Amino acid sequence: MGVAGRRRARLVARLAVVAFLVAGGLVADLLGVTVTRPAFAHAYLMGSSPVDGQVLDRAPAEVSLRFNEAVSLGRRSIQLLDVTGRSLTTGAPGHAEGKANTAQVGLPADLAEGTYVVAWRITSADSHVVSGAFSFSVGHRSSMAASLEQDADPAVPVVDAVGRGLAFLGLALVLGGGLFVAVLWPGGRNDRRGRRIVWSGFALLAAGTTVVLLVQGPYAEGASLAAAADPTLLGATLSTRLGQALAARLVLVALLAAAFHLALRPTNRTPAPT
Repeated sequence: MGVAGRRRARLVARLAVVAFLVAGGLVADLLGVTVTRPAFAHAYLMGSSPVDGQVLDRAPAEVSLRFNEAVSLGRRSIQLLDVTGRSLTTGAPGHAEGKANTAQVGLPADLAEGTYVVAWRITSADSHVVSGAFSFSVGHRSSMAASLEQDADPAVPVVDAVGRGLAFLGLALVLGGGLFVAVLWPGGRNDRRGRRIVWSGFALLAAGTTVVLLVQGPYAEGASLAAAADPTLLGATLSTRLGQALAARLVLVALLAAAFHLALRPTNRTPAPT
């Protein structure tokens, strides 16, 4: 290879490193959507109608919740329970007046007198699920057999945390291993161990992202881990900001892997005999 060819090769390598950093930064930014943040960063309930413990003369037509930040809603974000703990049929949850920091659901028109529990479960802007409950009464208070605590499959948040951990580990291997091979150890592209580090990172990043995407539906709905295979839940997840960010991350990882398949190709191939 002549001098001009070597200069061109070095320029291409530097451009590849720059592209790698930019693309890696984009992946890291998308990872930031699901990064663990301090508890005070999560959404919290600022007010509700009816308010907790309120006794009303007549049954309300709806329940409205107001949070400190924008929240994402699922099919079971607001549930109404009677004194026995039975879930009553309500309308579909939505945002009140289109405001992203609210949640609202229509109630049955034939509510009898007594006490009811409103159990809510929403996804914060930082992707963490927050839940709570409060009660109100129509006409008079009655003794409650329903619990204000919401049951959820304990395996779901564990699997979600494992998926997040795999994604971060994969990102570290891709960025660290890729830069090491491209800059500090150029000969590493001819060594299987160097390339294996980068490809292992891509595999972990893709696998972890897929796990988080699949379990987000059950996590947000308070459903069992088996519900991760429910295509309806997956579709609901993909309609949220978090789901779209996770899907975009998978596409970006695939494009980045394809680009570095070319950048990390071995350079010591023996030319074919003439």
